[in-house]
Amino acid sequence: MFDFVSPLTLVKPCAEKMINENLESPVVAYPSHKLVGLIELENIVNYLGGGKYFNIIVEKYSYNVYSAFEAPLDYIVRSRDTVGENTR
Repeated sequence: MFDFVSPLTLVKPCAEKMINENLESPVVAYPSHKLVGLIELENIVNYLGGGKYFNIIVEKYSYNVYSAFEAPLDYIVRSRDTVGENTR
């Protein structure tokens, strides 16, 4: 059975679930099982810690990390179009 989270799941609860359940990269999918992509702790760290996704916090949340932590995952999910590129 695959572990999955919804793209509408907020960043904070997703990070907590990943840590508490020792999930490396859960699949992000809608309840209908339509695949969106993967989420990794690296995505979350890049988002919150000044990595490649930090511009989202700058532009959308005016540097407010607390608000960004309550944002949905869909901004930082590695899309299904790029998943295969790293596994070949």
